[in-house]
Amino acid sequence: MRPRLLTAADAAALLGQEMRSASREYLRIAHLDRHGGVLALSSQSGGHHALPIALQHIAREAILHDSRRLLIAHNHPSGDPTPSMADRTVTRRLAEAMRLIGVELVDHLVFARRGVTSFRQIGLL
Repeated sequence: MRPRLLTAADAAALLGQEMRSASREYLRIAHLDRHGGVLALSSQSGGHHALPIALQHIAREAILHDSRRLLIAHNHPSGDPTPSMADRTVTRRLAEAMRLIGVELVDHLVFARRGVTSFRQIGLL
């Protein structure tokens, strides 16, 4: 049976440990079915303080995995889980792009040593 991600806590349990301790920024993408079942996990790596997110790559993967929902997560090696303005902008753009292909972006989590922030829980999704 595949894991299900129904809440931010579910995602934190699956992804959090490795993401909190990483020294470089990277992105994890959970491709989900309509019931929150994990179809696939993928990742993109970045640098020490920046993470370019390729929207077309994520869209291609979503189509390949027949995703109905996506949950993305990235880390802040600085230790502060507060979403940056760039995080907010790319999340809004990704949500719009996914909506066009019939995929719901259910959350974006930012992990850091001092905790985790859920875009959904703070009203940004």
